[in-house]
Amino acid sequence: MVETELWKFISSELTDEDVRIIAAADYGNDDDENVVGLRCLLSADACGFKLEWHPKEVLELTRWQTVVESDPMVRQTGVNRRCVFAAAALLCASCVPINEGRIHAITENLAILLASHFALNWQRLPELDNFLAKLEIALRTEFDDEMAFVYLARGIIASQRGPQHSDDAALHFHRAFDAAWRYRKESPETCTWDKSPWSWVLQTTFFTQRIFFWQSLLERSLDSANHNNCQPVISELIKLRDTQDFQK
Repeated sequence: MVETELWKFISSELTDEDVRIIAAADYGNDDDENVVGLRCLLSADACGFKLEWHPKEVLELTRWQTVVESDPMVRQTGVNRRCVFAAAALLCASCVPINEGRIHAITENLAILLASHFALNWQRLPELDNFLAKLEIALRTEFDDEMAFVYLARGIIASQRGPQHSDDAALHFHRAFDAAWRYRKESPETCTWDKSPWSWVLQTTFFTQRIFFWQSLLERSLDSANHNNCQPVISELIKLRDTQDFQK
């Protein structure tokens, strides 16, 4: 089960024009079928929908229509609104057993969800954290190599909720480090690493293509921690940023 409050809010923000644009994302192919599929999706309970090809394909294409790589938090309202909807729909669907094996790129969807949420300046951090807490439980057994990114996402959210959530942020970032460390040690052949900042954790899985999103989000978290003088959070983030081997 996945928290539905966030899904309900994101769905309510989608306009009729957004639906038409998403439906036409596959070069206009099958746009009528995609409109029907999107309308069904918008009326469905996020805890139990089956994601069919219409509109699965256009959702996957829409999520890539991202903001400029140099600053993924730049605000482009329509693009970000459609991206956050597509990413949320795919993440919700990934937790439904009937969709098992049909949804991929969890880390990309997480990065797009967070970056677009911040770009839109939505004040929905509690709902976003509730959503990710349920997502963590649902994905834990199937996506071992991507769990570090769920923890990173929860740490990023907690770090943006103010100093009163610094303990949660530090805990989630520590869990991200442990998850990456454990998976890298157990499956080194699936991991890459180029020794640039953050790469040790961000290249734990080969599925991560939107590394610049995660880098920007983590730098944002580090800036917030420094601004609020949250030393435990700063320590965990610096460890994630600078780690160069498997030693804790």
